[in-house]
Amino acid sequence: MKMLILISMVIHLNVFAHGDHSVPGVLPPAPNGGVLSEAKHDHKDSGKHNHKVANEKELFFEAKYKKNKIAIFPLLLSHKEKNVFSPIKVSEIKDLKIKLKNPRTKQLTNFTLVREDESIGLEIESTRIRRLIIELSALIKQARYTAEIQVEKL
Repeated sequence: MKMLILISMVIHLNVFAHGDHSVPGVLPPAPNGGVLSEAKHDHKDSGKHNHKVANEKELFFEAKYKKNKIAIFPLLLSHKEKNVFSPIKVSEIKDLKIKLKNPRTKQLTNFTLVREDESIGLEIESTRIRRLIIELSALIKQARYTAEIQVEKL
């Protein structure tokens, strides 16, 4: 009986004796209170750039929809600093293409683009739409990225 208890204790001690308590795959919170979407690296239209550097950093887009305005924030998440996003200046984004779709009707929605220092602003003509799908394509540091974000009005 003592041997059974001893074996049981050894097994349970191994279960509780582990180091890192971080959950793999957990993202830090969105810095601006919006919806996050990871950008996909498109290899075919990227041109010449260092793929090792592109793989060490993950690009995200955060979108926030309030009233008839959407703010899109480009963010960078480094493998070295996994607990915080760092903003990307909008001036570093080239060849930006954005489409706004109504998820119910699949029709495109008209908007006016306003570039700010750390965000891309979209002013929507129709204020009746509660939910939108944003399709993004951008060239950042000579690499092509695409993303899709679904946002709802706050």
